[in-house]
Amino acid sequence: MALILLTVCRNILTILRESFVGEYIPLDSAITFHKIVAITAGVFAAIHTIGHCVNFYHVATQSQEGLACLFQEVKKNNSLSKIIFLLKYFLKAVFGSNFLPSIYYWFFQTLTGLTGILLVALMSIIYVFSAPAVMKRAYHAFRLTHLLNILLYAFTILHGLPKLLDSPKFWYIVLGPTIIFIIDRIIGMRKQYKQLRIVEAAVLPSDIIYIQFKRPHSFKFRSGQWVRISCPALSCAFNEHHAFSLASAPQAQTLALFIKAVGPWTWSLRNEITEAQENGLVYPVLNLDGPYGDGNQEWYNHEVVVMVGGGIGVTPYASTLMDLVLERASGNHSGIRCKRVYFLWICPTHKILNGLLMYSKKLRNMTHKIFLKHIFLLPNSFINLI
Repeated sequence: MALILLTVCRNILTILRESFVGEYIPLDSAITFHKIVAITAGVFAAIHTIGHCVNFYHVATQSQEGLACLFQEVKKNNSLSKIIFLLKYFLKAVFGSNFLPSIYYWFFQTLTGLTGILLVALMSIIYVFSAPAVMKRAYHAFRLTHLLNILLYAFTILHGLPKLLDSPKFWYIVLGPTIIFIIDRIIGMRKQYKQLRIVEAAVLPSDIIYIQFKRPHSFKFRSGQWVRISCPALSCAFNEHHAFSLASAPQAQTLALFIKAVGPWTWSLRNEITEAQENGLVYPVLNLDGPYGDGNQEWYNHEVVVMVGGGIGVTPYASTLMDLVLERASGNHSGIRCKRVYFLWICPTHKILNGLLMYSKKLRNMTHKIFLKHIFLLPNSFINLI
């Protein structure tokens, strides 16, 4: 569980990607690793819970004579010796020498049992709302339930304080990652959100939104990086940040995003832009946070590059290819070894092409000697198999 905190330190991960560490550790897979750690923690938490339920049942239902025989067989085990001591303490000091506490007592009247039940409830809520199907339809609920992780870590520390099996170790295991996480959040707080006004917007086929806004003077990024966007004009329920890849080249004076409307927030943004266009209103102001990620820079070092993207997922490559175009046009490409780019674009429908082809046409006109484009139209069912 402590490792999960390290996988969401966006600012520190971005710094590490730019250092030699990024050459040896796949930091771009941090979210994938986050999910793997979460699933692993959930599986072992379930095993841990089942084991304690069985233990509490046996301790509560066996006679003192039976427990005494059992404890004599496992007396050499230090952890179980502590259980013997605690059990005898409870029997003599609290209940009397001839009384065994019920399973209800172990579950609901001990700190270990009570915090264990709360931890199971919290983890169940967090895991349910983290399911991809739920995230897609209720992203705001996903973000809110993830705040329960604060209680989850607090109850986990309390869970081991009674020293039922051994001295608690979780608190100092999680201490380092917690400090790093707090430092990362402080770095993020020092970065002021940049308020940007949309200078151009269009609602494209397949519910894709094209947004262009003026680039802030101090905003520096590399091709392939991503930003977090929020829109204060939306209702409070949807005032949340979402990550999108930049489609602009680092040399451009404007920033561009392609956003596909798939959830409540993106649909609300689409409707807000459509309403502004139909009624002649001012486009909503956006808050920008970033950039994050390592970017796609390795292609500079290869003579032949193959780029494969699917649907709206080609956006990072749009930034990279425009970077290539502008670098070669400026004459400052002495360090670029790339001589040919193969761009493979897989789309579920021809509609999605209409809005994004303007990039590929511009690229083909400007780099006809090095740029080869191949577009494949495949049904959704086949793409899902891929």
